[in-house]
Amino acid sequence: MRKNLHWLVLTTIFVLSIVMAGIGTASPAEPAVHVEPKDNTAEVGETFGVNITVTDITEEESLYSWDCRITFDPGIINAVNATEGTFLTSTGYDTTWLPPNIDNITGTIDMGAIITPSMEWNGFPPNGAVGSGTLATVTFKAVGQGATGLDFKEKEMDTALYTVIFAAGDQNNAPIAHNAEGGVFSNAGPPIPLHLIAGVVGAVVVCTFAVFYFRRKRA
Repeated sequence: MRKNLHWLVLTTIFVLSIVMAGIGTASPAEPAVHVEPKDNTAEVGETFGVNITVTDITEEESLYSWDCRITFDPGIINAVNATEGTFLTSTGYDTTWLPPNIDNITGTIDMGAIITPSMEWNGFPPNGAVGSGTLATVTFKAVGQGATGLDFKEKEMDTALYTVIFAAGDQNNAPIAHNAEGGVFSNAGPPIPLHLIAGVVGAVVVCTFAVFYFRRKRA
């Protein structure tokens, strides 16, 4: 009995040590850009909005500027407008919003923003935006029926996040490594249940057989 208890205690300590070691060495989350909400819908003629958000920006690589391109099927939705979010402006510094470039023929919208350099800082301020927040809000209008992705699409890269590196009095832009996750839009309606399809097919078969049977009987 004591021997079994001894092994139980040792096993428990061993498992806990592995768990705690894993917690202690867990790598920090990589910055990411998202379309939120991920799933969207609207009736034809209605508008809906999505947020372009960023998460897990660190103090070591604080955010000074960003830009992105979102693609979509222009036969299903059109981009209407985009406005700057609060993430960069939360620093208290002035920002420059790059007016959205909308192309509802090819189905793209480009946008971006940057913390404005100033004479006060002789360039960029010492710190950018840190944490998570909204970069922009995009308004779309449903113009057709169906489904389409709201995807970050490659210009020179899918999305760009930039920090500023200060070295020996010089300021240099450097990209921040990050992930990007798009969204989807669908107003196609739910698929027809298989049992309903089977029921309709069965009814057609029965009716066809009945007509054929009574015609033969009359003949």
